[in-house]
Amino acid sequence: MEIIVLDTYALIKWLTGEAHHEVVEKHLKKDDVYMSSINFGETYYRLAKSGLKGEAENLWINKDLFPIKYVHPNWHRIKRAAEIKASYAVSYADAFCISLALELNAKVITGNPEFKKIDDIELIWVGK
Repeated sequence: MEIIVLDTYALIKWLTGEAHHEVVEKHLKKDDVYMSSINFGETYYRLAKSGLKGEAENLWINKDLFPIKYVHPNWHRIKRAAEIKASYAVSYADAFCISLALELNAKVITGNPEFKKIDDIELIWVGK
């Protein structure tokens, strides 16, 4: 069993059943999967913004049914994410995902090319 941090990109792939969503599903079934609550919020807004408001609401209502352990920001995590954002050309939400992966010494499951810029984390790639 591995420790995995789930990125917004990967969660959306799984939720919408897009190509390669099976990669995410496999890890949700067999590994300890964590996600920053910042990235969970980003998932909600991306679904809603893309016209999937019903899916976004369903995600929110059922968040505790998913095999995901949510990690909330504290001052230490906020500072660490800000340091990552200051050092790399990644979004602020992605900085929380990266920070959590470093904190847990975990792999990140994503298909977001921004993560390829980070040398200190191992990726599980969800293809396009």
